[in-house]
Amino acid sequence: MNDKETQQKYLELHLLNTQIKQLTQQLALLEQQLLELRISDDSLEDFKNIKNEKESFVPLVGGIFVKSKLENNKNVLINVGQGIIVEKSIDEARNMVSMQEKEVKKIIKQIEDGLYTLSIRSQSMQQELVNIKKE
Repeated sequence: MNDKETQQKYLELHLLNTQIKQLTQQLALLEQQLLELRISDDSLEDFKNIKNEKESFVPLVGGIFVKSKLENNKNVLINVGQGIIVEKSIDEARNMVSMQEKEVKKIIKQIEDGLYTLSIRSQSMQQELVNIKKE
């Protein structure tokens, strides 16, 4: 193999490693999103058990709260995008969260499969380059 082909292999290896790094970062973000969805589901379940008229603190922004009384623990308001808010029952909200979880898990699986494929290609290319150096 000539120097130009070797350089091409190094460039391809670099690109593979860059893709692996990007996919790993995406995977970490998706796993964080999945964790947040699970927390949301748990919170919705817990919310059903809170008694109406119970006083609580509601966060406005980081470290700032307001005191409020719960009037309705049967429904929640959900932002569905573009400033549109709809009222849903707790069970409907949990179903939405569950569907989002399934989608995120599906994407995570696709990324993990892609990472596996790229890792195999990267290892193979690294071995090729080691063999070239030995020649």
